[in-house]
Amino acid sequence: MFWTALVSGLFQVVNWIFRAVVVKFVMFTALGAVLLVVIQIGEQLLDLSGVTQIGETLGSLPADIGYYMGVFQLQVGIPMILTAALVRFTIRRLPIIG
Repeated sequence: MFWTALVSGLFQVVNWIFRAVVVKFVMFTALGAVLLVVIQIGEQLLDLSGVTQIGETLGSLPADIGYYMGVFQLQVGIPMILTAALVRFTIRRLPIIG
């Protein structure tokens, strides 16, 4: 009796892991790969002529502000935040996941 309950419980745990964890892992991996390709294609299609103006504007900031931008790693953090917001927006639009 104990052995049957133990095997049944183990089967339920393995079944839950496969249904909940593995399937979601595969779905999110595929979603990440698709988003990576879409973002790369979007970068190629964008007109980046205004980027030099942004660089000139940031170059005119005082040295103190530039120091704190370096300390807080804003050149890494701002793209991370924007990408996370874009991924969140995209995931919420999917009827299967959202």
